[in-house]
This record gives sequence, structure tokens and C-alpha cells, in this order.
Amino acid sequence: MALSACASIPGLNNIPMWHGDPAKLQALGKGAPMAEVDKALGNTRVLATDSIDVGGVPYQFRLYDWVQDTVLKKTVCSQSCTSNVDYVKVPYAIVYVGAEPRLHAWGTLKELDKSADPAVARESGQLLLRYYKIKYPR
Repeated sequence: MALSACASIPGLNNIPMWHGDPAKLQALGKGAPMAEVDKALGNTRVLATDSIDVGGVPYQFRLYDWVQDTVLKKTVCSQSCTSNVDYVKVPYAIVYVGAEPRLHAWGTLKELDKSADPAVARESGQLLLRYYKIKYPR
């Protein structure tokens, strides 16, 4: 297993996945080429990648922050009003399989931990550890 951070991938920046992005994946459907997924997600930042080989089949995992919800923290008014918004982020992964990577699975790591594909379920735990190391470095 080779984990790598992806903060410097050209063209990607600090944009997390948003509310509607999982629906885009659903619309593309299982088997969509990686290039189509990348196009649909635009400049969404990949936090880390992971690759494993299962019986000669390559699996590629991409780890993201997903803004699951937005919460209005408070509104401050003096001359004008400003609102502070808190973004509730959770770890989210997209899984590709094959030599020409095609969309295989996607979801929060909690969801992928229950995947019917044992390779996906097993790797979700490793990705969760990686996510916490990236988000909460010592």
C-alpha cells in the first residue's frame, strides 16, 4: 500500500467536495472513466491517494473533504449584517478499478467501510487514519 499526499497536484486547490457532488457521481454511474469524474468535480482538492493491487486488479483510492452540511453560527449586525458559517466536513473517498481506471465505488469512509467489496471495506480504515493525520497533524 502506497499512500501519498496530493496537496501539490497541478490544477487542484483547496476546494472541498460540496453537497451536490455525490449526486454528480451517481449520475455518472459505476464504470465512468476517471477523466469524466475529474471533469464533473472540477477543481476539487484531493487530500491523498492510495493504490493497491487485488488479484492483479489495480484499485485507486482518492480521499477528499466533503462539506456534508453548513451551519449558520451567528449573525453580527452593526452598520450591516454578516453571518459566520461553519462547514461540517467528513472524509469521503472515490474508488477506481482497472488499468484504465473506472469509477467503482464512492461515499463517506463510514459508508465504504460497509462495502460489499472486501478490498474497499478494508482500505477505508487505512484512509480514515490517513485523513486524521492530514487534518490533525501533531
